Amino acid sequence: MNYQIFSKFKCQSQVTGFTLAELLIAIAITGIIITVGGSGLVLILNYDLQAKSKTDLRMELNRALDFISDDLRESNNISTSIPPSWTGWTVPAGYSSVLFVTKALGTPGGSQVAYYVRDKLPSATSPVWQGPQIIYRATITNDEGNALVDSIKTGGFPVPTITASRQVTLSLTGQSCPPSSPENTCSNPQTLTISTQVFARTQ
Repeated sequence: MNYQIFSKFKCQSQVTGFTLAELLIAIAITGIIITVGGSGLVLILNYDLQAKSKTDLRMELNRALDFISDDLRESNNISTSIPPSWTGWTVPAGYSSVLFVTKALGTPGGSQVAYYVRDKLPSATSPVWQGPQIIYRATITNDEGNALVDSIKTGGFPVPTITASRQVTLSLTGQSCPPSSPENTCSNPQTLTISTQVFARTQ
């Protein structure tokens, strides 16, 4: 009698475990799920970073255009070459001139404003600014002035169009690389062009 009870208890207490094949299949499925989920998360994060990078670029380009536009609204003369009245004015070596703005004498900040572009220098000498080009605003002859905005595409600050009615069309094209690619190896940069029209002061 006791033996029969023990046998029934022994049979009921047995637990069937997973086989090695089942464990391997479970591990494989888990690995696939983690891989797919991880790849999707990385794609989402990269997309968010790219979107943020483009938003930041747009803000910087708009800020620079607003700054240049304010100079033009206060101008008495706008030229794409050094005006004859700017006696002795020279462009610093390595810089390309784009725009010269003459304001009324006594204007706070100076009556002569020049805009230059320059290629980004090696990181060792200009670690802060991003290339390919940087726009500078100068108020003193043969001086680079101050950097206004970086991350400008090569040729991204073209000579403005100036009409007889003193309407100026400004355009800036910025360039940034996806966060996953260092700028010096970027093969697929994002570009963004911002334009505006400004009426300069009547002469």
